[in-house]
Amino acid sequence: METNHTKKFTMFDVCVVGHVTHDVNTYDGTVHEPTPGGAAFYASMAYRSLGLKTAVVTRIAEVDRTDLLDEMLGAGIEVICLPSPHSTFFHNIYPSSDLDIRLQKVTALAAAFEPGDIAGVKARAFHFGPLTRGDLPVSLIEAAADTGAYVALGVQGFLRVVRDGEVVAVPWPDLRESLRRVDTCQGDVEETCLLAGESEVFRAMANLAEMGPREVLTTEGGHGSYLFWRGRMVKIPSLAPPRVVDATGCGDTYLAGYVARRLETNDAHQSACFGAVLASLKLESAGPFRGQTADVLDRLPDLAGTAKFGRGSARHQQPDAEPKDRTTKNTETML
Repeated sequence: METNHTKKFTMFDVCVVGHVTHDVNTYDGTVHEPTPGGAAFYASMAYRSLGLKTAVVTRIAEVDRTDLLDEMLGAGIEVICLPSPHSTFFHNIYPSSDLDIRLQKVTALAAAFEPGDIAGVKARAFHFGPLTRGDLPVSLIEAAADTGAYVALGVQGFLRVVRDGEVVAVPWPDLRESLRRVDTCQGDVEETCLLAGESEVFRAMANLAEMGPREVLTTEGGHGSYLFWRGRMVKIPSLAPPRVVDATGCGDTYLAGYVARRLETNDAHQSACFGAVLASLKLESAGPFRGQTADVLDRLPDLAGTAKFGRGSARHQQPDAEPKDRTTKNTETML
């Protein structure tokens, strides 16, 4: 149900913070009708489909509430909708059959989130999905971490700036401050390397891990993904879907699958495999993942046995060490 922000909230499994957007997707020159989009939409729908009690904090224009929120509300997601003069409008352009290549344009941006926007929200995990650099302040991440919740961050939005209506990736100057209170961060290979200022993915992931996140996830489309955990990098293969329909939101879905599994197990490797299978299943149809946990578990054996550990270095091999600046974190709920 849609809630009043002053309501006393019960405990959610996960709260996703991000803008639900109008998305127009163009495939091979064919422009499709606008649909709801954004990390908050794709991740929350995945969490709810997996059976988690899910909340979303978003900002959209009043006139767009029906178009953007109806499916989420119908799925049983608690939506905390805050005011904005505009809703964010993305145009995702896939110029070829290679869905790993995407151009993006923005015609409108919703109001930014504010430090008090999650006040009173109780959740085992917070999943932040900024779409552009100005979407949310670092203090909002810190507020989530101060509750003792598990904090996951999709980093791509912090690398995006909008110039003349086009999305451009640029380095993130507040990187260290923003990551020090994060448990897990996720981006694709280009984003991870740009974020860390490295050209090689292992070094990039290791550098990010030293800034705070205990787990770093890096996706590479059809080439699989990587998990940096306990000082080592694990290669997670991709699971080829029988058909590829819609790649939009796959990274958000991957991170949602990872966090959902991570809340139930202390095995980051298994969680990454779960996220990879979930993202593959999402590729098979337009829109968000609408299946069930059983669908993922049925395909997991096809993938989990093939993931292998990569390079590690002695200076990183401290399996249970806590990241710096995390004195207020209570991690017992995730172990």
